[in-house]
Amino acid sequence: FPVTIWGATQETEKLNGAVNQTQSSLSGMGSALAGLGLTIGVGALVNEMLTVGASFEQANIGLKTLLKSGEEADKVFNQLKKDAESSPFSFETLLMGNKALISAGLNADVAREDFANLSNAIAATGGGNDELQRMVINMQQIKNLGKASALDVKQFAYAGVNMYSLLNDYANKYNLTLDKENITYEQLSGALKYAASEGGMYFNGLKNLADSTSGRLSNLKDAFKNTLYDVFVALKPVIGKFSICTTQVFIGSTYNT
Repeated sequence: FPVTIWGATQETEKLNGAVNQTQSSLSGMGSALAGLGLTIGVGALVNEMLTVGASFEQANIGLKTLLKSGEEADKVFNQLKKDAESSPFSFETLLMGNKALISAGLNADVAREDFANLSNAIAATGGGNDELQRMVINMQQIKNLGKASALDVKQFAYAGVNMYSLLNDYANKYNLTLDKENITYEQLSGALKYAASEGGMYFNGLKNLADSTSGRLSNLKDAFKNTLYDVFVALKPVIGKFSICTTQVFIGSTYNT
């Protein structure tokens, strides 16, 4: 085989050298989490970069399948990465929630707005990723069925959100009459939107949680992941060459023995 162990070693050195060069960009984040990335060593940093990179690639592929448009998927993917750096919820939760609502028939922009309003309610009531994931699945099911049963609405109470109170505020604000036995998805999303607006029950819920210690830690983790993904994208040509070299060396060694 034309590729030798020396060739694979060269590619390894290139990979390690390139990762070393990215440490200055990591330190530029000015955070304790970035400092952790600098102290765990090049090997661990490379492993984390590959894990994050592969996970983010898979997320982008899933969006392309769901949206049937590479351009639209890239737009949503990049927006979710950006949102994760200011949201108290993780990128993975934002991704899951937006995909759930898009798969229920909403376009990407409406799904993002509805999910943000739901996130605001969960944040305002002290919930976390688990509560938000459960409630977005509840919203997805309601959207698919066309209306919410009394039990569906009560599910929000288990996550700390008083949905009946939000619906009453929404109805009073816009002079609407609601049938509590036949609440629509649009009425739920409208109630959540009003609750997030100035004067609403959960105004500034996301911001308040994002300013908390847990929110800031979540933002730092997502910023760190985004930086690692940027490094992964920049190093993909080197990673590809390294993978080919090591595979060929392994095959060659097996063949020679």
